[in-house]
Amino acid sequence: MPSYVPRQDAAKKREQLSRRKEALARAIQKNQSREVVLRAAENYRTSYLSFLKAKLHWAKEALIVGTAGRGKDAGSGRLKAASVMAQSDVDRLESEVAEWSAKSAEDVLRELGLA
Repeated sequence: MPSYVPRQDAAKKREQLSRRKEALARAIQKNQSREVVLRAAENYRTSYLSFLKAKLHWAKEALIVGTAGRGKDAGSGRLKAASVMAQSDVDRLESEVAEWSAKSAEDVLRELGLA
């Protein structure tokens, strides 16, 4: 039996993202070299991608659980609506992952208004 309760969301990745954003803000606030700021921005980008992928995992899990094992109830309107919502979440997250994968550290700094 595990000694911890399994997570039901992307809490750990959200915390990592928060720490990376704080590190980026600190690097800018302390007027550190451009290389240090770019490294912090790249770390933030990587952390944001991990967060999005974790959310994508949970959205896909919700889509699978929401439609599996329902038997004759699988066609009910409420379940179809939930399935469509979960599918739209998956599509939105996949496009956001693709968008953030293509960004550079400079793009991240511009987007956050820190460049």
